[in-house]
Amino acid sequence: MGFQAFLHVLYRFIPFLVPVWDKLLLRIIIGLCRSFLTVAMIMMTAKIIDDGLLAKNPEMFWYWVKINLGIITVWLFTYIIWLIMVHYVKLKMEIKLKTIIHNHVQSLSIRFHQSRPVGEHMWRIQGDTKDALTLVCDFAPGIIELFWSVLSATGLIMLVNPITGLCIAVFTIIQFFYLHFGASYLRRLSLKNYKAMQNLTAVLQENLSAFPTSKALSRENHEKIRYYKALIKRLRTAIRYSIFNIGWGTGNSFLVSWNQYISYMLVCGILVIRGDMTLGEYVTMGQAIGWLTGPIQWLMWHIEYARITAVPAERMLDTLEIRPEIIISPNAKPIQKPKGEITFENVSFRYLPDSPEVISNLSFSVPPGKKVAIVGPSGAGKSTIFNLVMRYYDPTAGRVLIDGYDLCTLSLSSYRDQTAIVLQDTFLFSATLRDNILYGNPNATKKQLDNAIRMAGVDTIIDELPEGMDTLLTEDGNLSGGQRQKIAMARAIIRDPKFLFLDEATSALDPITERSIIKHLQTIEQGRTRIFVAHSIDSILDADEIIVLDKGYLRQQGTHENLVNQPGLYQKMWKTGNNDTRNKQALS
Repeated sequence: MGFQAFLHVLYRFIPFLVPVWDKLLLRIIIGLCRSFLTVAMIMMTAKIIDDGLLAKNPEMFWYWVKINLGIITVWLFTYIIWLIMVHYVKLKMEIKLKTIIHNHVQSLSIRFHQSRPVGEHMWRIQGDTKDALTLVCDFAPGIIELFWSVLSATGLIMLVNPITGLCIAVFTIIQFFYLHFGASYLRRLSLKNYKAMQNLTAVLQENLSAFPTSKALSRENHEKIRYYKALIKRLRTAIRYSIFNIGWGTGNSFLVSWNQYISYMLVCGILVIRGDMTLGEYVTMGQAIGWLTGPIQWLMWHIEYARITAVPAERMLDTLEIRPEIIISPNAKPIQKPKGEITFENVSFRYLPDSPEVISNLSFSVPPGKKVAIVGPSGAGKSTIFNLVMRYYDPTAGRVLIDGYDLCTLSLSSYRDQTAIVLQDTFLFSATLRDNILYGNPNATKKQLDNAIRMAGVDTIIDELPEGMDTLLTEDGNLSGGQRQKIAMARAIIRDPKFLFLDEATSALDPITERSIIKHLQTIEQGRTRIFVAHSIDSILDADEIIVLDKGYLRQQGTHENLVNQPGLYQKMWKTGNNDTRNKQALS
């Protein structure tokens, strides 16, 4: 990253530093004061030796010792304050940055989340933020403090003896180019190492998430090999990085040692022998040279590594600049007591601008309190209807109306407060059974919780669990598919929604469990407006209306009794599904 680009990244972080600007400024000021105090301590050493020890003057010796002790005390006090400011600013910024990027990622569209691996999202929130914190809270202020330390040490050396200062300047220029070119190559190795680590994290996340699938398909060895290859790639880049870093650092230490040896031992030693430098000044020069070479090395290291961490820091900023696709109007109308009518009015939708339409000119209406089932082959656009009615996406053309109002003009939070959705795959949080149900409505009363448990049939699950409602559940752990669906229904019921959406909620269940779930659904659905995407025809026989989709188009519409007697896609699906059902019943 070029110098101008690096400065631009720092400039973009200024708004985030506003809440802690006073603490950050205080840290820098204290750092500069510590440099002044260090210069004073070094100069006191010369006074103690020349005016006290060599002159054999006890009064002057103790005079300068007391002053030096006072300076050391103040230096230690400022160092403690400096450390407190360093950690305070970094912790404050960590909370702020991670909260901002986490909340922003949460606000982005479904498309953003589905287009990237979960591991990448985690790395953006954790890894990129960590590098951004290092850049803003460590490297940027550290460069200012180290640069001032270099100026202070250089000024002290030139004040004591300009010849030694010129000698040091020559070695410093050599060291500068050595560090610059070495750090440039080190930066490239660091970026490769960073990408290898990111890839390893993604592979590990996929490996653990896909564990049931890989085990079912007997692909454990494949996953082991895939992780091993990613690990070896990471280790190889880390080894190359470490070897070069060690060699580069050793070479720099060699230059530092020669700088100190020639500038201090030879040049200053000759000056002392010739009488052009006192012994006190000689010791002072040793301390000043030692103080100078360290900050020069760290300053170059900070500059180069700041350019390295600026890359992920910039990526974090770019993530924050991604705008949500779903725009909530400031004048959005809240919906508090909806009647429950849903209307699709000439709706068309495509997921990408250059992709084909998955829904084309679709129009239908769901009256309040009625149940509409949507059926069709895979890829017909059934689940897309849920994405639109939940406003995960906006239509490419047409409108989705709620009680006659365009969904885009309604308050999304107030609308979703009136909805509940049960999906084919139920996600359970790493929490107790009670907390998983209450996730649908954290403010629910005990009566509402008991009612949701009874209506969804979760009471039978509670009796089987070792700690009842306080049993800790896991995402993929200790429950069957039917039990998980019942918990999902309880989570939906406790919301007391006006709109209930079910997306193939029983398609993955066996016939006996499916019939049990359907029975509970019939109790749950009363008085609610329902859209039911179904894989099994048996679960939608009581629907007030059935919509048959194929390739995004509305092919048929009517009740089961009407459609089953009409030649067409529904009749074909009914006959096929009916045969499958009889076969399943025979086996069950």
